[in-house]
Amino acid sequence: IDISSIQISGTNSSEFSVSRSSLSLNTGSSADFKLTFTPTSISSKEAALTFTYGSGSFVLNLSASSIPDKYMFVTQGSYTGNLG
Repeated sequence: IDISSIQISGTNSSEFSVSRSSLSLNTGSSADFKLTFTPTSISSKEAALTFTYGSGSFVLNLSASSIPDKYMFVTQGSYTGNLG
């Protein structure tokens, strides 16, 4: 499957970034990409990560919180299903 576009959108999209803009997968294979959260203020943030392929798209909703001078936690999402 060829994923032609990987994009972040939504209210706090400028505080998230992704290391790849597209990718290609063979049957049974996997691919890695880096999702980075860089908050501009202390609060909960939300965005959406959209993967677009030939016949459609799927979305992972992102949710993250920042804690002053400590840690940042990003909720992980995953998709399992038929992309065809």
